[in-house]
Amino acid sequence: MKVGTFSSISILLLIILIGETKGQVSTLVETRIGIFSPEVKNFNKIYGNNEYLPTIVVGLGVKKTFLVVRYNLYEESGKSLVSGVDLDGDASWRQEFITIGVRSYDQKPMYVELAYAMGKAEETITTETPEYTALNASWDVPDIRGGAVALGVNIHVGMGFHISGEISYVYLPVTINDDKKINTGGRQISLGLTWAM
Repeated sequence: MKVGTFSSISILLLIILIGETKGQVSTLVETRIGIFSPEVKNFNKIYGNNEYLPTIVVGLGVKKTFLVVRYNLYEESGKSLVSGVDLDGDASWRQEFITIGVRSYDQKPMYVELAYAMGKAEETITTETPEYTALNASWDVPDIRGGAVALGVNIHVGMGFHISGEISYVYLPVTINDDKKINTGGRQISLGLTWAM
């Protein structure tokens, strides 16, 4: 499923919520930056540990419950590695995922968010060393489905603005050639700035 389809689903859900609440809607816009740790084998060796992931969040809610949509774009470059071989290679990783879920502020200042996750991921590995060009490879999964959960602490700082700290986990499983599942999602610890009214 493409990102454009994600957006259509999100807009439809928000319109439905507006219609049901009849003018009692609160809005939420949030930006987050956090340390992301994908659960892909050898990922940290190639791309480094704990890279940063920016996130944009929008939501509509009634009282203490919000329907929220998150968009994440994660891009990294690294070095392709083969044990015992001296070669010069490059690797690139690009991943997009969107979550659509419900966030509850019933236990202020804490909040909990449960979501459905959709995304895609691709990786390209190349080497210019002539005797090893057979190792060049690309990996592309355009439609990954899973779920996500987040737990955060929200602090009001005035004029509709809030800051928050959050721990989240995204599960986006992919089945590889030997029928084993790997999670292209992972853990994230992030800080956020939210405007709500």
